[in-house]
Amino acid sequence: MTGSAGPVRILARILVGVLILVAMLGGLVILVTQGEPLVPGSSALDEAQRAWARGWIKTHDPRRRPYGKRTVVAVSEAEASLLANYLISRLGPGQAQVRIGPGRAELLASIGLPWNPGGAWLNLGLDLAVAGGLPQVQAARVGGLPLPQGLAKALAERAMEGLSRARVLESLDLTPGRAVVAYTWRRGVLDTVGTHLLAPDDQARVLFYQAEALALAAKGPAGKPLPLADLLTRLLVRAQARSLGADPVAENRAVLAATAAFANRRLVRDLDAGDSGAAAPPMPQVLLRGRGDLAQHFATSAAVAAQGSSLISDAVGLYKELTDANGGSGFSFADLAADRAGVRFAELATAGRDGALRVQRAAASGLAEDDFMIDIQGLPESIGKGRFQRLYGGTQGAGYRALVEKTEARIGRLPVHRPAQRPAAGQG
Repeated sequence: MTGSAGPVRILARILVGVLILVAMLGGLVILVTQGEPLVPGSSALDEAQRAWARGWIKTHDPRRRPYGKRTVVAVSEAEASLLANYLISRLGPGQAQVRIGPGRAELLASIGLPWNPGGAWLNLGLDLAVAGGLPQVQAARVGGLPLPQGLAKALAERAMEGLSRARVLESLDLTPGRAVVAYTWRRGVLDTVGTHLLAPDDQARVLFYQAEALALAAKGPAGKPLPLADLLTRLLVRAQARSLGADPVAENRAVLAATAAFANRRLVRDLDAGDSGAAAPPMPQVLLRGRGDLAQHFATSAAVAAQGSSLISDAVGLYKELTDANGGSGFSFADLAADRAGVRFAELATAGRDGALRVQRAAASGLAEDDFMIDIQGLPESIGKGRFQRLYGGTQGAGYRALVEKTEARIGRLPVHRPAQRPAAGQG
């Protein structure tokens, strides 16, 4: 078998980007899983296949190559399918199939929910055609997510445009059963693609708040972590000033997008300024309750929910925790609390003009962690699959529901949700 993991990894990033953008931009999207996989059969790989896939990805990972070096890769249909199945197997149950014909390619994938309760599947489909030596999206489908007509296709096209403007993908040649890709891996490519997933007006707003975040970080000692409360305070105060005569909901939405990128140490690129290849400036770790993972959970869930997709945000957070319980770091109710606190904060901050201004006024008085995040002491963490089932009855068990409902009630009592009452630090 010959080839490189480069195009496969790029394609995987595009698919993940499409799913994230569906959640962030879809607005009225509701998560509904399907009962049958789009790709039939089993994708179980034997150890030889897994070893080959691991070796190929490790050897040919484009991040190991010098920036700016042109690479030409040939991959067969069977190899592409094997690699797609291997990547899905890292997430959980699922299977994929790649079909390559003259001038066209199709990727089908079925991803099972963690532990696949009741046979629930998220089905994906992406059809590509070659025009002028470059791929064009012919169709994109996300079964289980009832999307507005053409939305998935538009999002996939925007991701492709990001690759094009980043000058990564140089040519694609598709013949029956075989693809030949020429690409150049450049610094900041994933940030560039991610920037294109934002509408132009949103890009400008997010770039403004990203600059504010970088300026705030630059004021502290190098390497010193940045409290999420300080970051939100700074950005929402700026949003309050910019909302005079403007839309405070749009400003708050951009604040939360910039906060999520910063907390995950990702850079939104100013494509018009030509900085797509520039090295990212120093970005400190953002902390919530002294932990970077909680800040990432809160900020990412808030950014997704701010686009009107709190159900997607909740589902993504729960999916991660169930996956962690199934052989990862373990199920964490603290992480789920951060997810839900982020969703509730975003819902308030973008619930119309009054809600947006209310959050901005709270920030003007200075936000503290106790204003928007509960104390995580006593919330169980690192729970393996078997123990989670025994103690809580799974996600449908009475024990699980009771603890989630208690956590939800505690979040509802936080000062940001009761602006007339601001208790002393430590309560909540």
